Amino acid sequence: MAFSTPAFPLPSVPFSVDLSQPLAFGAPQVVALFPVRLETRFFTVATGGSELRVRVYPDKVHVDTHEPDLTEQELLWGTHFWEETWRGANDAAHA
Repeated sequence: MAFSTPAFPLPSVPFSVDLSQPLAFGAPQVVALFPVRLETRFFTVATGGSELRVRVYPDKVHVDTHEPDLTEQELLWGTHFWEETWRGANDAAHA
């Protein structure tokens, strides 16, 4: 998978121990949030503490667009496939 330069440069936000500090890095920008699947897991670190690791898997967008009926082309080529399969059933060269 190749990564390209984003349309908007990603900000470099400095680490802050004080979590009450708001993260501000310029003018507000539009962000698109697509559906994702999250997997979380705690790992033990060398200092004896634990670390939360999060994996983010993007889901397919618009998976609810299923059309149960076949299109004309799907019906035509499906019929063609099964007719050819039926004709070549006893012919080793066509099977």
